[in-house]
Amino acid sequence: MSVLTIPEVNGLIKILSSTGQIFTAEFIKKDGTVRVMNCRTGVKKHLKGGKLAFDPAKYRLLPVYDLKHRGYRFVNLKTLRKISYAGSVHYVFKG
Repeated sequence: MSVLTIPEVNGLIKILSSTGQIFTAEFIKKDGTVRVMNCRTGVKKHLKGGKLAFDPAKYRLLPVYDLKHRGYRFVNLKTLRKISYAGSVHYVFKG
């Protein structure tokens, strides 16, 4: 278990995105509830063509594939509380 700063979280997200590793993200949804999601970045198998109408990075959203619900979702990086992968747990420090 460790505590990461925002720049460290951004670096970790880049590593997870480039390797396509499965990870668990815990964050606060727009309605104020906590969401825990097992997800993976880089999944292209279920795409139907089209493009997003906005740039997720501009809003600090990370597009992921939700393994439980088998669909694409966004992880809100502004409200990210915890990220876990390969047996390690990292809490996010927002100071």
